[in-house]
Amino acid sequence: MQSVARVTGHERGFVLAPPSADYDHRFRVLVPNHEMEMCGHATLGARMRSRRGQSKQDALGAAILGRCRLDRPIQ
Repeated sequence: MQSVARVTGHERGFVLAPPSADYDHRFRVLVPNHEMEMCGHATLGARMRSRRGQSKQDALGAAILGRCRLDRPIQ
């Protein structure tokens, strides 16, 4: 994952399997030189792509709760 961020030169978000049944998924954000605790744009994008109305994700051990309302399909 780190190598993808290095090659592109920008932050990259990765949606992974959840660390436990308490979460819907695990989310990691990496930039060329390190892993970030949070990246708002990537987090919102991942949540919208998951198409879940409400979800709980793990980001570096921190729980992120969110709700996403989609009025129309993402293309």
